[in-house]
Amino acid sequence: MRSGDSLLRPAAVLVLLALVLTVAQHSAWKRGHRSLPERVVQRILSPGVVLFSRAGTAVGDLGFSLVSTARLRRENRALREECSQLAADRVRLAEIAAENARLRREVGCPLPPKLIRLGVVQVIARTPGPLRRRVTVRAASDVFLAKDDVLLEGGCLAGRVINANGPQAEAVLLVDSEHAVAAVDQRSRDQGMLYAEAPAAGRGDLLRMDKLVGRCDLAPGDIIITSGIGQVYPKGLPIGRVVAVTHSPGAGGAVSALVKPFVDLDRAEFFSVVRSVGAP
Repeated sequence: MRSGDSLLRPAAVLVLLALVLTVAQHSAWKRGHRSLPERVVQRILSPGVVLFSRAGTAVGDLGFSLVSTARLRRENRALREECSQLAADRVRLAEIAAENARLRREVGCPLPPKLIRLGVVQVIARTPGPLRRRVTVRAASDVFLAKDDVLLEGGCLAGRVINANGPQAEAVLLVDSEHAVAAVDQRSRDQGMLYAEAPAAGRGDLLRMDKLVGRCDLAPGDIIITSGIGQVYPKGLPIGRVVAVTHSPGAGGAVSALVKPFVDLDRAEFFSVVRSVGAP
């Protein structure tokens, strides 16, 4: 009995203490405060919690720094290698351009023209109808346009000037029914002529590239650029992207492609004007 009494007394004391602490806690909460035991425990444990929190943050930051340092070293190494490769490519391109110019002079072939930017023109009028697609453009008063000046939007071909009168001119757009462009597939180097495709509802402006040689590699997604043949347009100007390819049946194997121009020619209001000038 004495051993049982010795066990019951501490248990009763603990239960009574817990009950008193619970009542005190709830009473303090009702007044919007913390109880005295809570404040004591908080004061005792707060420094340790802060210490452990700072230690955990420091360890996490150290680990992140170690991982980031390794990653940054790899990225820096890759960037240095890429810069070295680009510098080497630039040197090779300069050597190739110099050799090309020397060979052209030796064989009497004219050097390709350079492009100079004249400025920006605004569309002030458009011809009505779906076939004859021409615009009247106007530049600043100190810019004098000339026949065959090229219209670009975002670096992509839009058309060219056909009649000029000082800063104002008439220009033909790519999708004019009487217009044609000598073009080449940037990937496969297949060449052909681009004409305006007959307008159809819902398709928007499209061009048709005729490739009359049977063996070619035109594919949807290919980028079409100017070929420079005929010297109407400078070589290498982006025109549009192939959206469909048609192979005609028969032994001839004629191939044609539908090309979506990069420039929205119906909504464009401003164009950049460039001019070809002979290289020295």
